[in-house]
Amino acid sequence: MSKGELPDVNLNYDNNALAEMTNALAQLRDGLQRTSTFAGEIGKSNFNASFAPLSEKDVLGSALLEMRNKLKNAAESDALRNWISEGFAKISNILHRNTDDIRSVSNELISDLVMYVEAQQGVVYLVNDENEKDIFIEPVSFFAPGRTELNLKRIDFKEGVVGQVVFTNRRIHLQNVKETIPPIETGVAKIAVCDVFVMPLFAAGRVVGAVEIKSAQPLTVNMREFIERVAEPIASNILNLKANLLTRKLLEESQLKTRELAQQDDELRQINNELMVQSGRLKQSESALRKQQETMQKVNAELEAKALLLEEKNMTIEDAHKALAFKADQLERSSKYKSDFLANMSHELRTPLNSVLILAKLLSENRTGNMNPKQIEHAKVIHKSGSDLLVIINDILDLSKIEAGKLELIKEPTALTEIVGNMEQLFREVSVDKQISFKTEIDSSLKDLIHTDRVRIEQVLKNLLSNAFKFTPASGTVSFKVTKAAPGVAFRNEKLQNSKSVLCFSVTDTGIGVPEEKQKLIFEAFNQADTSITRKYGGTGLGLAISRQLTALLGGDIVLDSVENKGSTFSIYLPQYDDSTPVAIGEMVRPVKVQSIKDDTRQAVIFAADDSNVESWKSLLAIENIKVTAFSVPDDISSAKEVALVIVDQTLSDKEYISMVHMIKGMNATKNAAIISRSVSEYVPSEIASAILLHTTAPVSQALISQILSKVYASDYALISESSEMNFCEPQEKTVIPIFKSLSAQNKNSISLEGKIVLIADDDMRNIYSLSTLFENEGATVVYAMDGLEALECLKENPGIDLILMDIMMPNMDGLQAMQEIRKINAFVHLPIIAVTAKAMRDDREICIRAGASEYITKPVNSELLMNHVSTLLKLNP
Repeated sequence: MSKGELPDVNLNYDNNALAEMTNALAQLRDGLQRTSTFAGEIGKSNFNASFAPLSEKDVLGSALLEMRNKLKNAAESDALRNWISEGFAKISNILHRNTDDIRSVSNELISDLVMYVEAQQGVVYLVNDENEKDIFIEPVSFFAPGRTELNLKRIDFKEGVVGQVVFTNRRIHLQNVKETIPPIETGVAKIAVCDVFVMPLFAAGRVVGAVEIKSAQPLTVNMREFIERVAEPIASNILNLKANLLTRKLLEESQLKTRELAQQDDELRQINNELMVQSGRLKQSESALRKQQETMQKVNAELEAKALLLEEKNMTIEDAHKALAFKADQLERSSKYKSDFLANMSHELRTPLNSVLILAKLLSENRTGNMNPKQIEHAKVIHKSGSDLLVIINDILDLSKIEAGKLELIKEPTALTEIVGNMEQLFREVSVDKQISFKTEIDSSLKDLIHTDRVRIEQVLKNLLSNAFKFTPASGTVSFKVTKAAPGVAFRNEKLQNSKSVLCFSVTDTGIGVPEEKQKLIFEAFNQADTSITRKYGGTGLGLAISRQLTALLGGDIVLDSVENKGSTFSIYLPQYDDSTPVAIGEMVRPVKVQSIKDDTRQAVIFAADDSNVESWKSLLAIENIKVTAFSVPDDISSAKEVALVIVDQTLSDKEYISMVHMIKGMNATKNAAIISRSVSEYVPSEIASAILLHTTAPVSQALISQILSKVYASDYALISESSEMNFCEPQEKTVIPIFKSLSAQNKNSISLEGKIVLIADDDMRNIYSLSTLFENEGATVVYAMDGLEALECLKENPGIDLILMDIMMPNMDGLQAMQEIRKINAFVHLPIIAVTAKAMRDDREICIRAGASEYITKPVNSELLMNHVSTLLKLNP
């Protein structure tokens, strides 16, 4: 033992002193054995071997234990340094290897960093300061095994943990966050997050971003220290990359500018050479320029003087323009005032004329038999003169409405044969009386339809034909033709220029003609070719002015070709089809699809050329709980059950019209049916006039159709029966049925108003007197009111009133208000009311019907038309 050996001690002494010595020596040997073993483990670098000193006073054991601890700490420090150095070396290698792309560098850095600290997920955030007005933090790369995206978004400063770290430049370590942060998804499993460590990337005095590490195990101090140590070189490298990228961008821009400057330098050099050449030429021309300069100085002086004169002239012209503009404004206002005045004056003119015509008509009929033939002739002259005056008033009213912009057009498909036929019928008797040959012709190659306002085109044609017959002497010729416009005609109207098909309506006569210098003048209002014509032929000079403006409204032109003393040709050019509502030629008149008829006692049948018309009738009659079935021709209803109402909504020739009514009356289903007819023509053939309950050119009001249908389906009238006598032959004349006619087709002379009470509401006693006379002659009792309020009082005092004639323009309460109040009283909901107005504007009828009128008539009142309305309304409301 003294030599360092530790032999076994096996001495056995009985003596107590020696025994204790021997035991002590054995214990010493065992202690030295453990101490030497522990020292051997330390020599092997096993710093975790267990060892306990022999006692508190064991100097050697304590020294060895202290040595072991120091060596262990030194070894751990070396291992940490080596671990950090190796990790730092990896990061440095990545930073030095990638010098071009920040995103690729970030991807490698975050993947190596996460794996090196044995974490599960990491993200690199960088500050985006490209836009100084919008600086934010954006994720540029992430590492998450099993994931292709993390749905990361931009972060504002102070927003969330990352925003706080970047804003404060202080790291944040979140520990034991399993309950507050969503788990990490690896694609095959979900791992709870234990620690989150966010480290700012700071370098060169600024924060460039942050690194976020998520780990399923607690991050050790060494791991956090490693992240902190590599944060600065990462930040520095990112700054360098940004600087390099910016430098490269600036370098590229600089190189581009250099190339552009070099190119510009070449161009400037070339330009300079050209300038030098030009300079030489300029020097050669200097002497010539000096001479020219002297001349130019003189010219400039003259120009300055002229400029002053021109400026003075311009000022004068400007003053003239202002004066013209002022006069134009005054003229426009004057024209509007004139138009408004004429429109209002028509009311004042029609009111007294109404009394003149009614009383003159009554006198000419001489019902009392106390007038001699001369007096009857005087009354007829008065009535004729009043009618002529009415024509003039209507012309003035038309002109005023056109100029005031209040004239509305109703364009619809119209048959050319119907227009020509109407003109032939109107002027055939005139041609015979004046012994003038009258010829009409339609180009056979034309389609028979035109889309226009039939009423207005016929008004223009009537004016032209009237003039033609007026200015053509006996044995002369007047011709009316409809052809396709000749090619090469220069149209003024834009609609004609854009139209694919243009028709020409020409009226030619062999009359006195129009001098060339007067041909433009005759289209002006109140002008004629010569004042002597006014004295010889009469007229106001309004016809052609109205014709020209109406033609323009219809989208056409009117052209005059005339030779004095040889005749004239007036040509009206109109588009055949309205381009605003294009209709295929083959579809303008088409049969309606046949529908099956249902067994229903309240049912109507319609023959229509347009599906839209069928739908409008269906809507109108649906309110009355009546079903409408549409057919193409009467043959289609041969097997249907009997119906009480037939509607014909088509434009037909006379022959077609007669044939259709014949077939309707020949079918068992419709032989006893009432017939309502609507078309663009005001006429129906006289042979079938008595079979028509209602004929109209306009939509029928709901109030009127309700009254008619209530009587038709209640069988209050004996409808036209199968035995009704009808003459189905070629028509020789046509009958006008204004708006509608009475069911029994009674004529004027058979009207009896005995026992009927008629209320006349009018503020003009002349009208009351004339209308009272008219009704009293028919046996009626007349009461009157001067305004709407008095009319209401009269109704209260005389509840048995059978009919009201309601003037529209009255003081205190006008006719429209009065009709509305009357219709509010249950007892008078169906009381017949005929509205009477003298303004005669196009929309007056609809306004009156909406206010509650059963029918509408204009002043001066046509007594026959009025009695026709009265007869029908009283039959509907006995």
